[in-house]
Amino acid sequence: MLKPGGTFSAWGYCWAKTSSEVDEVMQNAFLDFTEPRWAEQNNLLWRHDKELEIPFRRIQTPDFEMDWNSNQLFAYLCSWSATGRCIDVVSGSFSNEAYRQVLAVWGNPGEHKRVEMDFCRLVAKNEI
Repeated sequence: MLKPGGTFSAWGYCWAKTSSEVDEVMQNAFLDFTEPRWAEQNNLLWRHDKELEIPFRRIQTPDFEMDWNSNQLFAYLCSWSATGRCIDVVSGSFSNEAYRQVLAVWGNPGEHKRVEMDFCRLVAKNEI
């Protein structure tokens, strides 16, 4: 139930992208391990909620990006529930190995790079 004139908002993050080199290593060394351990509902995020029907007018929102170093990126990745489940099943060594591989293409771990977040959001207004 949304009161007349009310705004509904839901959001979530998908993948963080930096450069083709880093993204490829991230896919092979990290995402391939965590992706099967996501909750099924995460498919809504990956499809950008395009299949979700709502009875309200959608509102456009701005894109989302930031500058992070490799430690900040991995702190974000390790906050994922799927990463925790992966560590429980596979062990934490997969994330340590992924971090080592990413650093090989990242360079200086303190260097900040542009990170574009696949930030999925649904914002709508009840115009009744």
